[in-house]
Amino acid sequence: ALDRKLEEMLDLLTLRLTAPDFDNVKRFEEVVMERRVQLKGGIVPSGSSYASMYAARNLKGNFALGERFNGVSKIRAFNAFADDFADMRPQVVDKFLRIKDFLYNKNRLVTSFVGSDAQRDTYRSWLGNLPGGMNDAPVPESFDVNFKPGLNAREAIAMPSDVAFNAAVFNAVPATHELAPALLTLGTNLSYGFLWNEIRAKRGAYGARAH
Repeated sequence: ALDRKLEEMLDLLTLRLTAPDFDNVKRFEEVVMERRVQLKGGIVPSGSSYASMYAARNLKGNFALGERFNGVSKIRAFNAFADDFADMRPQVVDKFLRIKDFLYNKNRLVTSFVGSDAQRDTYRSWLGNLPGGMNDAPVPESFDVNFKPGLNAREAIAMPSDVAFNAAVFNAVPATHELAPALLTLGTNLSYGFLWNEIRAKRGAYGARAH
């Protein structure tokens, strides 16, 4: 933000962090409906990513969470909420407030700042006052996630579109493995070399990649 607008921006950020308001039912419903349209409209442009996330959710717990928050599961959740807004709103608002209490914890607070010296001083002053209204509940070092891999899953999702997206996933070496750089290089070369020529250039599909 500009220097003259920084304090106003921080006040707005404080309001969003500390006092979310879900009482304006009409506006709340409008936001939900608008977001549903946006998510559905993005399926085809981002179809490859959605397909990859949906398939990879069966490999590891963090992939499952990533898909739940950013993939097809998120679109389905928004769609269900939009279809049954009146009945689901109270329980969704309750969950939002629980999430707010969970996150608004001084032990979870991590910030990043880029700006001028004057802005930094303003920011530090604001940040110094912010934790006053936070709770200080202990943060566990880890969470017990009940996840079971499903490596043999074969699934398809039908949608009204002339474009189809396919994804196949499998476990590879971790990022810390000595062969990980070679695997990354191989995936990039396959994506822009052999796979691109065989699938995009010769057969006319939208594209293909390995990552």
